[in-house]
Amino acid sequence: MSTDAILPLGLSPVQSFRVLKKLVESGFKTVLLAVSEQTLRSAQRLIEIAELESPVKIETVMYNEIEQTLQAHSQSDRWTLLLGPGHMEMSLHLWSSIITSTNNFPVLLIHHIIHTKAGRGKPKDSGRIHSVTQKKNIGKLPSVSSEEACSIYGVEYSEFASDELISWNNQASHFVLRYPSPDGAAEMTKDDIRAWEEKEVLRHSKEWTRRLGKHAVRKEHEPLPSTVVWENTRIRLDENGFRGGNK
Repeated sequence: MSTDAILPLGLSPVQSFRVLKKLVESGFKTVLLAVSEQTLRSAQRLIEIAELESPVKIETVMYNEIEQTLQAHSQSDRWTLLLGPGHMEMSLHLWSSIITSTNNFPVLLIHHIIHTKAGRGKPKDSGRIHSVTQKKNIGKLPSVSSEEACSIYGVEYSEFASDELISWNNQASHFVLRYPSPDGAAEMTKDDIRAWEEKEVLRHSKEWTRRLGKHAVRKEHEPLPSTVVWENTRIRLDENGFRGGNK
């Protein structure tokens, strides 16, 4: 397998960071981070956090200008392309550009997650890299700590650690906001319920989602009382992307 790879960055910088670490662990010496305007800043932050040493070289390139960069790396006649991160248009453009620039097909890798129940259940692991071209497993993706995740998203770790409502799911590689049912919930008035919903849940969750991005946060609430007022609250929380039910 070649030692030169192209990694398109998607909207989840943590997943891209895990793949980058795996590529370096697997012996790749040059990795081009193919980005869009939307993911350029994330790529620059990943390079800073990775702290990679020579001979590994990481470069950032706009995905729609990749051909110029490939021509500058004329000594590389076989590139490896990771499919998965980034949108379909980006992957197709990169695949076509590699063929045009090198007169050679790239080695294709995919990010694969094994699920239970024939793909309909929960993930069995946090993902692995598989070579489609060579039909072999490259290995499991390394995990990302909560400290690394905070650095990737530009959040002070002390701020994250001091907020008991947010946690880091290492297996799924996303943050989890979980809100407990308030004490005495069954006896709360309609106004108190609405105040809890808007001030303690929605306002708090919207601030974290704004800072981390909706792709990085899973929002949950504990089971709520089975009354008409609480059912209306549950419906509104569901419309705002929360998971949870009623008692």
